[in-house]
Amino acid sequence: MTDRKAAPDRAAVPQTSIDIIVAQNYGMLDHVQALRTLGLRIFPVAERSKLPAIAGGHGHLDATTDEVTIRNWWMGHPCANIGHRPDDDEFYLDVDGGDESLRKLTAIGQLPITPTTKTPRGYHLRFRSTGIHIPQRKLQRFQAETKTSSGYVLLPPSVHPSGARYEWLFDPWTTPVAECPKWLLRLILEADGSYGHNASVSNPDHLDELRRIAKAGLRDGEGRNNAAYRLYGLLISPPREGLDVYAARDLIRHWNAANIPPLFERELSRVFRSRELRELHRRGCGRHE
Repeated sequence: MTDRKAAPDRAAVPQTSIDIIVAQNYGMLDHVQALRTLGLRIFPVAERSKLPAIAGGHGHLDATTDEVTIRNWWMGHPCANIGHRPDDDEFYLDVDGGDESLRKLTAIGQLPITPTTKTPRGYHLRFRSTGIHIPQRKLQRFQAETKTSSGYVLLPPSVHPSGARYEWLFDPWTTPVAECPKWLLRLILEADGSYGHNASVSNPDHLDELRRIAKAGLRDGEGRNNAAYRLYGLLISPPREGLDVYAARDLIRHWNAANIPPLFERELSRVFRSRELRELHRRGCGRHE
């Protein structure tokens, strides 16, 4: 990539947009509405967190461009982070290795200028993938992974659990979304790092516990709620990064279907929310209702 882009000229960007990009005292709702006007599908993520903010919702599947829905969300959660679910023909390259990972990538091919976020650990580069299905996949060599419509990323000025703020390197108001270069497409499609693998679940002790708890066919009175809580916790809270929250919920639902009888969905929802709140507290993010 080329050097950091200069701040947009006020004459080139509508006054309302440039103020939203640079002003630090604007509320999140102003940022969100400016992003919505670009057609980005948005949903609220808990303050200083990566977990969805709406209890009983569907996380990134609720993402929308509807002005009224978005306003209501942020009126109820004024400090919520901004989650973006990419369109089906777009994806993000999430580069966690920072500049060193970018150097490794650009040694293979040139990365075009495209909307890019500077994250606390690296970069999010947004690309089009017209006519090509991009899987959620890890690129282990480059400490990078793809984020597709099956997941989401945080957009500026969201705040990382560490307290660091996400910032625009190339903002979406002045930077068109670039088509993914062919060399990067090949790299992604040929990669063997499937999304969702993580060190914790591959740990032998955790695997043994997962296998023990995940034995199907628990009956009423045999600890279905406790088993669901523990199993869900093992999936979402390893030392590094766990499964996507919604992939983990789906796994729990499949496990629950074999119980006799299965827990009701409302009971599972309480389990999910309770365990997610504990995870927020574990990461020092506080309670976000």
